[in-house]
Amino acid sequence: MDRRTGYRIGRHTLLILAVMAVAFNQIYMGFLEYHELFGNSIYLFSLFILVTYLLLGYFNIYILVPRLLLKERYPAYFTLFFFLIMLFLLVHYGFEYAVLKYYRLDPGQYSYFNNTGNPLWLELLSSFLIDSMAILGVSFMIIFKHWLINDMQVHELETLHMQSEVEKLKEQINPVFLLSILHNVGDIVEENQEKASDMLMDLSEILRYQLYDCNRQEVLLHAEISFIRNYLQLERCHSGMLSFEVATEGDVHSVFIPPLLFLPIVQYAVKKQEKRGCAYRIDLCFRVDNDSFSLFCSCAEADLYDEGLKNIRLRLNRLYPERYELQIREEDSRFLHLKINF
Repeated sequence: MDRRTGYRIGRHTLLILAVMAVAFNQIYMGFLEYHELFGNSIYLFSLFILVTYLLLGYFNIYILVPRLLLKERYPAYFTLFFFLIMLFLLVHYGFEYAVLKYYRLDPGQYSYFNNTGNPLWLELLSSFLIDSMAILGVSFMIIFKHWLINDMQVHELETLHMQSEVEKLKEQINPVFLLSILHNVGDIVEENQEKASDMLMDLSEILRYQLYDCNRQEVLLHAEISFIRNYLQLERCHSGMLSFEVATEGDVHSVFIPPLLFLPIVQYAVKKQEKRGCAYRIDLCFRVDNDSFSLFCSCAEADLYDEGLKNIRLRLNRLYPERYELQIREEDSRFLHLKINF
């Protein structure tokens, strides 16, 4: 028997013991003055009440909740639920009335039919509310359990989705680009060995980052900035038209972010300007404040449009819901600002 089965048996055992205590107490107090008269029959009466409680409880757990409540058929669930509660109370009241009539006894001090106590309608209403809340409490516990399970499944799916997004971002640095870099290295290795060595070093840093760092859930902001700088250096060697500057402000060595967070923005800015077919420039500034970190991206020649940032926003919505701002400056469409709050 595995642990889950053991927990299930334990839960049901505790539930049955609790209901057993309620059933016995109900019979014990209802016939308080006639214990000697009934003898061992009082245990049979308690068993009958226990069976009715268990029938109602388990019918609710295994029929009403999964077939109606969990499927959001609320009117049908509550209509049938309150009908069964009323039927349940009528059975209990009828059982006590039948016992009193059979033995020709007067209602006891705690009997439902004691005229000196509360009116019968008030006792009925009180019992209806108490039993309803008790059974609904079990229903809400089941709903809460299903909500936790669904929440865990959604979280696992989101994690898998974000991992697949990282894999797609890694693929955006395509083999054609990498082969072009290697080809350029081969062309210049005899003329400028230092430049060729630098290009190979940048390429190795990019590949290392993709193969190892990107497998983690979070990386240091400083490592991401180094990756962006290496990528732009190779892009400059690849196209021969790019000039850029990468600046930092604040402590970029103590902030953790998801890998390849800024790559889509940088690639978007590069592609917007490459289409012009002439020299272009990109300026990046990474800033860390007390409660946020930001990316400022300035494109000297190309206009940035919000529609082109749609996929970037989708990823940011999953990573930082309601904690980020991605804006293109209205007075200057060549300037983009991304701010993420801690």
